[in-house]
Amino acid sequence: MTAVNRCSFLVFGIAIGCGSASLKMDGSAAGGVDGGADTGTLPACNWPAELDGHDAGAGACVAARTLLSCAGANGVSEECISDDPNQCAGENAMPGVSFTCHDLCGPDEYGAVCGSVGPGPISDPPAGCHNAQPTPAGTIFYCCPCL
Repeated sequence: MTAVNRCSFLVFGIAIGCGSASLKMDGSAAGGVDGGADTGTLPACNWPAELDGHDAGAGACVAARTLLSCAGANGVSEECISDDPNQCAGENAMPGVSFTCHDLCGPDEYGAVCGSVGPGPISDPPAGCHNAQPTPAGTIFYCCPCL
């Protein structure tokens, strides 16, 4: 699974994006979440195995069970794909700040992210995906129908 986070800060009423995003490959199970992961009340969902992130090249699409939009108690927000419907994967970049998250995709959809931070190729998402969140960093988040 790849975690790509996008965050923004509200400074004097102007949103300012983060200067970086985190990318992490952790070798999640092929073919999507089978209900064994912490998916809360979400039904099982599968996606093409090539979206699992194993040896994904630059700009390749990667999937997770949810596409989260999370609001921090201090006004910071972040979007990410995650297999946990309650939080983005990885370490909290802002210790002490609590986030409230909600899934931007439907219960019969998974989240995907294509592209990479900086210039480079951006792969096309699987058929049936709809554009949920483009970022100025060079990544695009999608919601895609479960297989």
